[in-house]
Amino acid sequence: MVKTSRVKSNKLMVELRRQEGLTSGEVRANLPEQLNRYLVNFKGRLRIVRPDLATRWLDSEVQDANLIKKILGFIGDNNEMCEVWYSERMQQARDKELESQGPTHVFKIKCIDGRKPRGFEGPANSLKAEGGLLALKHDPTTRRPEPLSSEICIALSDSNADLLEMNVAHYDSTDPNHGCAAIGRVITDHSKGEESVWPFLSSHEKSLVIQAGGISHEYAGMVLMELTNSKALNEIHRRYMVCSDTQPIKQVAVTVLADTRTMGLELRVPLLKAGQAGLELVPANEQKVLSTAQLTHDFETDLTRVSNFPVGAFKETFNDKEHFVDYYEALVDLSAVLSKPENGVSLLFEKVNSFIKENYPNLSSGQTQAFRYRVLRTVAHQYLTGLHHPQDHPFSDHDEKFISIGPGTDYVGKYETDKQCFRMSGPDAKTATRRLVIAASVMDKTKVDGEDPHIIFLCTPVRENGDAEEYQNAYADSATFYRSLMNKKIIRDLIRSKNILPVPVLISFETNKVLEVVSKNAIFA
Repeated sequence: MVKTSRVKSNKLMVELRRQEGLTSGEVRANLPEQLNRYLVNFKGRLRIVRPDLATRWLDSEVQDANLIKKILGFIGDNNEMCEVWYSERMQQARDKELESQGPTHVFKIKCIDGRKPRGFEGPANSLKAEGGLLALKHDPTTRRPEPLSSEICIALSDSNADLLEMNVAHYDSTDPNHGCAAIGRVITDHSKGEESVWPFLSSHEKSLVIQAGGISHEYAGMVLMELTNSKALNEIHRRYMVCSDTQPIKQVAVTVLADTRTMGLELRVPLLKAGQAGLELVPANEQKVLSTAQLTHDFETDLTRVSNFPVGAFKETFNDKEHFVDYYEALVDLSAVLSKPENGVSLLFEKVNSFIKENYPNLSSGQTQAFRYRVLRTVAHQYLTGLHHPQDHPFSDHDEKFISIGPGTDYVGKYETDKQCFRMSGPDAKTATRRLVIAASVMDKTKVDGEDPHIIFLCTPVRENGDAEEYQNAYADSATFYRSLMNKKIIRDLIRSKNILPVPVLISFETNKVLEVVSKNAIFA
């Protein structure tokens, strides 16, 4: 019965598009009307099906109008930044950047935290997970952990190019209380074992995480990534390569630490070592550390010599849409210079290169080139913004404005640089719910929305020029995703208290633009 209703609803949506004179790939002109229709349907449906959830939603038209204005502002900003990101100048800059980075495919796994925007990353895909910890599942045959995300699995199965997965933990070098909330939850939860990561760790590995957490949350985060992400990524890559009769690369993943206060990177190695009773933590005084902030400070004079700009030239404008392309071109140019020791700062190049080769000996030459480039690129970023000196900046403290989630890596706000937002992957309802609750709780603390609900975009990707069947499938996927979340009690509780407002949207697979607000489909069936 549900399936029949869904098909009828999807056919109705396609017919509505035809009646309005739209081709399958056209962006609907009247987003405000779609959004208004969705809110009417949303509240109306609550009154009928879930009257217990509807009480606090009986607001005035003025309040609805303000909500619509806010949501449309987020969508408009997203679509505007997508135009910037896919402009000719930006495409040329990214092509140049790929030459410096090399053919190795770089995939970053980062926290959902809005203080680390995707827009500054360039040609490196990002998967957003709480604490930077992949959602995992046990292989039914081997019982070994493997990623739940299809995006990661597709990347790992590509035998035509080397792959470098970067696990990115994060902390604030000036304030231990501004670290990763998700990792904090894992550490404080260890006695209950309710966090999703615990089933994938042995009792000894759990003790290592707890021990690391007693030192610092960022240390625990990095150890967790090594014991879960890296292990799962290396194992599934090996299996894929064996199946394709291809020699696996020796090491797929590296773990690094991002400093949200300086937007810099730290390489700390080794984190673990073999001991008589198994793995042991490596004390901090035995670790080797490479800090991009320190490198930028040490080589500032040389950087000024080879750069077309003085230090901190883009401090006030690097995240501004109007100046972003100027900043990005300067970043790519300086990064390219630093990547060629004969033209740039040879001592800086050699310091980074030798550190990687000595401490990550299992990386291929292509992986080493890509890793080296990501480090030097971060140095260039800190030089151009002046952020190698710890200071307040638009991404130093939590200030997320909305939440965006999709089944993969396509979501509203993906390329935003002038505002923070929580962006995350939701490969299944359980994982999506957990991540949404964490994000909403952070926004509760910052009080960014006052009495208004936190906006959550539920994003379903579709090709802009897809045919009717593709759009029909997208509507079905949107409905399934929407209802899977609405079936979770904690999500219903947040809606009941008017803490969150889910907004389902179709998003362009090609450009990440919002194509439409899904207002009349099987969501309300």
